[in-house]
Amino acid sequence: MIKNKIITFIILISISTPLLVGAAIPILQSGAEVQKDLDTSAEIQGFNTYSQNEMMSVRMKTINTIISYALSFIGIIFLINIIIGGFKWMTAGGNEEKITSAKHTVNNSILALIIVLGAYIISNLITQLISLF
Repeated sequence: MIKNKIITFIILISISTPLLVGAAIPILQSGAEVQKDLDTSAEIQGFNTYSQNEMMSVRMKTINTIISYALSFIGIIFLINIIIGGFKWMTAGGNEEKITSAKHTVNNSILALIIVLGAYIISNLITQLISLF
């Protein structure tokens, strides 16, 4: 039982940690180089370009969107896990071992959803704080 919770926690952390520490930034850095070249070309032609603050805002929105989609996907996985646990519980037929197993599945899924919700709140808070500077 505890082993399942530990495995679920490790999987959740291993999936969400790269997103929270900025694993998407190298993708955006290559985009930044392209943006710099485009800005230079636009300036030569006499067009206005984004300021540094506007580019930071665009980057933060992109990072926030990536994190939101990833955490939403993880949340959907655990919601499906809750449905599977409920189905097991309903089809247990009074077998205490199956009922206990189903209860643990549902409990672990609820715990995982709480962790995902917390990660979502923390990531939104961090991106909003960074966008203030």
